[in-house]
Amino acid sequence: AYLSAPIYGFPLLSFTLMSPLVILNCSYWGQCDSIYATFVLISIYLLLSEKYPISFFVYGIAIAFKIQALFVLPLFIILYLVNKKYSILNFLLIAIGFFTASLPGMIFSGKGFVGIYQILFSQVDEGELLSANFPNIYYWFSSNAYNLYLKAGIIFTTFLFAFICLYLIKKSNTLSSDDILALATWTVLSCVYFLPKMHERYGFVAEILLLIWSLGHKKWLWYPIIISTIVLFCYFSVLYGYNLYWFQNMGAVNILLYVFFSLHLFSNFGKKKIAV
Repeated sequence: AYLSAPIYGFPLLSFTLMSPLVILNCSYWGQCDSIYATFVLISIYLLLSEKYPISFFVYGIAIAFKIQALFVLPLFIILYLVNKKYSILNFLLIAIGFFTASLPGMIFSGKGFVGIYQILFSQVDEGELLSANFPNIYYWFSSNAYNLYLKAGIIFTTFLFAFICLYLIKKSNTLSSDDILALATWTVLSCVYFLPKMHERYGFVAEILLLIWSLGHKKWLWYPIIISTIVLFCYFSVLYGYNLYWFQNMGAVNILLYVFFSLHLFSNFGKKKIAV
């Protein structure tokens, strides 16, 4: 595994810890994105190691910390349909992991399971906002047609995942570890770019995954740098009150880069690559 080697592991740890996004998000802002992201990354690592039951369980813990961990769920579903290496019963372990991690909150808050469930899903209640400071496709649409774009965004994102699943099944190639890592990144990016109500912090997992993936594809190191720079400007807008009028332009750049990244992945799925 190339990430286990010091030549990759040490730079990855350094780049991650010293990333301006990580410093601002975790140390300065005091957000918990690093907590759920850690469990997501552990679950993906276990998935790559083919330790499926514990991977699903750990993923359930990630969801208990923040509902944005659901952005990775399409990865588990697609791999189940394409690679067919684990049972559908493993998905029950997600609920068990979620319940286990939620036990302290249920006991000490007195809210019970229903109360914890309501708190989790209240995170998506942002009013009639198509985007909450995240430069995605919705900065090109008017919020006057909020209900229309809300439904269209959910349907379109679902279609994207269905398309990639059918595409991979048709290729009849078992996905490699490198493919899985790239697909995990793609699923999170697809969610934050095309689902409504996205905050500037919701792509945190994708930004870390892009860094990991690009270490094995050094010609793509520019991609996480550009993405992180764009998100950094969004952080400044929220933290320091800078009024950025060019969210539309940043959203356009994000979508163009996403299309470029998607085409690269689709054309390379199933090909021999560096082992992850």
